[in-house]
Amino acid sequence: MKKKLFFTILLVLALLTLTAGAASAESYVTLGSFTAGEELDVDIGWVDIAAQIIAEDVPPGLRVEREESDGDCLLSLKGTPMYAGDERFTIDAGELFVCTLQITPAVPRVSVPQDQVCSPGDTVELKATASADDAGTLRYQWYSAAGPINDEIPGATGNILRPDTSEPGTVWYCCEVTNSNNGFETSVMSDYVGVQVRQLEVRAVSIESLPRKTDYLLGEALDTTGLRILIKYENGYNEIRDEGFELTPAVLDTPGTQNVTVSFAGYNCGFDVTVRAPEESVTGIGVLTLPYKTEYVVGDLLETDGLSIRARTVDGTSFDMSEELDCSPVLLDREGQQTVTVRYAGKTCTFTVTVKQDKVVTGISVLTLPTTLTYTVGDRLDTTGLALKVNTNKGAEPLTDGYTYTPKVLTTPGTQEITVIYGQYQTKFNVTVKAREAVTPTPKPTAPPAEEPGTSPDPGASPDVSVTPHPVETPPMRKNTGVNTAVKIIFAIAVLALAGLAGYVWYLRKQGYDEEESGDDEPTETVSGEPMDDDRKE
Repeated sequence: MKKKLFFTILLVLALLTLTAGAASAESYVTLGSFTAGEELDVDIGWVDIAAQIIAEDVPPGLRVEREESDGDCLLSLKGTPMYAGDERFTIDAGELFVCTLQITPAVPRVSVPQDQVCSPGDTVELKATASADDAGTLRYQWYSAAGPINDEIPGATGNILRPDTSEPGTVWYCCEVTNSNNGFETSVMSDYVGVQVRQLEVRAVSIESLPRKTDYLLGEALDTTGLRILIKYENGYNEIRDEGFELTPAVLDTPGTQNVTVSFAGYNCGFDVTVRAPEESVTGIGVLTLPYKTEYVVGDLLETDGLSIRARTVDGTSFDMSEELDCSPVLLDREGQQTVTVRYAGKTCTFTVTVKQDKVVTGISVLTLPTTLTYTVGDRLDTTGLALKVNTNKGAEPLTDGYTYTPKVLTTPGTQEITVIYGQYQTKFNVTVKAREAVTPTPKPTAPPAEEPGTSPDPGASPDVSVTPHPVETPPMRKNTGVNTAVKIIFAIAVLALAGLAGYVWYLRKQGYDEEESGDDEPTETVSGEPMDDDRKE
């Protein structure tokens, strides 16, 4: 009887365990990717119509709703999320739903004005109007498209751009708008907007300021330094220029007063200069600035770069010249101070230069040996401390670099000769090279004996097993009517089993009383030869 009762209880416990396992089943649902600011309506799964719904960690702006159909209940996620992120929430409805979804920032909407036409110097304002449907933050970056690639405009990070309009031509611009939401970003580029700076029609040209030089010698080139012209345009805009115009003549070749014509955009203006014949006007010259180079070596040629003179004229004025100067001698062939004569317009002046005899090397020798003179075969020569004595026609000089040597790697044991080379001259010194000591080979370890066939492997060794993980596919969402029906059946079986157990226990107890009275199964306990009554037996 006891064994039957024990096995019955085990059966009931197993049924209850299966019931609890079925009740704790989980479903993983991937809802997909959605955009913040857009309305959401997506199905999650079917549950029992009588199930209590408990949803936790639902993203802000969203809610779980239920819809009854055919005796079951369909759960849906609805609402408008405003924040981006990778979301995860749970729903307890008799079984556990673990739901995941991704919410990306809303793509901004951006518009720019139509193409603009303006005149040079006008103020143009380009405004980008942008918005997004979520809770993100917008930022701006303007680009110019002068070529095939957009060039970022430094500092243009507002929604308004005021482009440069100083030069005629057309430049295209666009604005990139980025929506930042909860650490996620999405960007969009606006349409292009063109800004055309139209070349204005010139109405007049005049001299704003004369050049600094207006007195020339016959044959001199015109110097426009200081010349500025005033340009008047059709819209009343005035511009002052010091370049970009043409002048004629470029060389002043007519003695007396000569007119110089300035031309710009088909309009002309002019000014007068005085042109003199050099031989007739110059009364004397003097050196104004010396040449850049005034020190030479015997045999060098004179260099006149930087040399200029000042010429005095009959009317007491003066002018400066740096070209067409005749200097002699050209070849500097004597050591010491040498006088150079400058001739211009029949007049002369002088300056002096220093001419030195070039230094000539006559031989070399070792002045100081290197610090290291002992080596091992295979070492590289170290010239630290080595100094040479260079003998020249100007005397002896020490030398610590600029030479070469051979050999660089020492390979001959004993005394080895080193040759040092400087130009076409050589000198030598010796170093000591020791033989390299022989290396005693290290004995190789003895290999362990090979394992005999049939010998059992080491029980502690672990087999090298490579396991390739396989992605777990999320089962497609379906109506869970079968799971709910199975749960109902299991609960019904459990209730019937408990009722059967109670009835079986009652039966066994009843059967036990009958056997004691009949004496069929077990002997009746007696006290003093008398059968035990019911109260004492219990």
